[in-house]
Parts: sequence; C-alpha cells; structure tokens
Amino acid sequence: MRIAKPGIKFFVKRFTVIFLMASISFILLLAVASCGKESGRSGKKLKIPDESFLKYGDTNETIVELNRVNSSVWVHTSYYEHDGELVPSNGLVVVAGNGLVLIDTTRTEKQMESLGKLADEAFNSSFEAAIISNAYPDRMGGASYLIKNKVPIYSLETVAKTAEQKGFIVPDKVIDGDCAIVDVGDIQLEIFYPGWGCTGDNTVVWFEEKKVLFAGDLVLEYGQNSLGEQIGRAHV
Repeated sequence: MRIAKPGIKFFVKRFTVIFLMASISFILLLAVASCGKESGRSGKKLKIPDESFLKYGDTNETIVELNRVNSSVWVHTSYYEHDGELVPSNGLVVVAGNGLVLIDTTRTEKQMESLGKLADEAFNSSFEAAIISNAYPDRMGGASYLIKNKVPIYSLETVAKTAEQKGFIVPDKVIDGDCAIVDVGDIQLEIFYPGWGCTGDNTVVWFEEKKVLFAGDLVLEYGQNSLGEQIGRAHV
C-alpha cells in the first residue's frame, strides 16, 4: 500500500471537481471489474456478486445492507434509532485488486461484524484497509472491529486529531495535510479536506477510475426538505 502527496495541480483540480460533484452528490459510471483475483489477506478467490442488493442480520442492531453502485463500488447501510425513528448510516465498500476497502464503518461493532460476514459470503474476501472520513459515531463507531481484525485504518490528520479529542479510536495510518492519494491493490483513492461542513473534520473520498465521490456528511440525500437538526453546529 502506498500513500502519495499530490501537488498544487492536484489540489486545484480536486477542489474544483469535489465541489462540482457535491452539488449533484456523486456521478455513477457503470463499469465491469475483473473477477477471480487473489485476496491478499484471506488467500481466497475474490468474486463479484450478481445481486444488486444484499443483506445480513435480523435485527436493527445487526442488520447491514449492501446496494450496488457499479461492479466495484457498493453502499453499505446500517441503522440506529433516534427519537423513535430509524436513521440510516452509510459508507462504501470498494473492490480493490487484492480484496475490499471500507470507507467509514457502521455505527457499532456488531454491525461491522455483520458487514464482515457479508463481505466474506458475498465477495469471498475481507477488508484490506479502511478510510475514515469523519470522527463521528456513524462514521467510525465500528472501528473496534477493524482493530480486532488488524485492518489498517487511514485518515487525514484533522480526523485523527478530532477522534483523539473525542476519545474515539485513533486511526493508525494518519496522513498529514489536506489531501492525499492512497493506493490499495490496483486502485487509487484520493482523500480531500474541503473545510468545515457539518463538522470541522469532514473529509471526502474520490474514486477517479469509477468517477464516484463519497461526500460523507457534506452532502444531503436527494429529496431532503431541510438542513436537519445538526445545522446549528455546521458551517454553511
């Protein structure tokens, strides 16, 4: 795994692209990823599931869902109760050459256990690495699962510092600066800090090859009719 520090051209390019993408949430390009690759951690043959929707667990405390964006990118969704309502929490599972990359965990360790089992059953693989976009419970509440399974956790320094201040698990692969390129398997993922949004440390992750932006808490879901109750602490 390699981390590269981009130059000023990268910064300007990503700044422009990310805010353009943020206005439309993300762009989806359908593409086909190759199958039958060796998984570096498990030694198994990686496979791509045919289904567009997968689910594991039988209660709100254990249920995790996977929705396919394209053959290389899946959205993982788990739920937690807030004021009597179920609230979804999302992240990404990305197929890398030697396995899977997780972008943000589920809210709890139990839900991460479900996601790990679903990854094993559906992809015949496990997580090679994880990237945390934001030091908040719905972004890294399941990080203890990653520690137990010796999965390296990457983040920019702003996220790591905030995690430490809040008493959360601190990522073990901390990257200085506002942007970085992380190589995992045969793909590159670009992490960028655009500045304050919902929180002071929210970062975004750009997958150039598939033209997918994971905007975390910077972008509201389509159809949202308000800025939500968190607007009081956001910088807008």
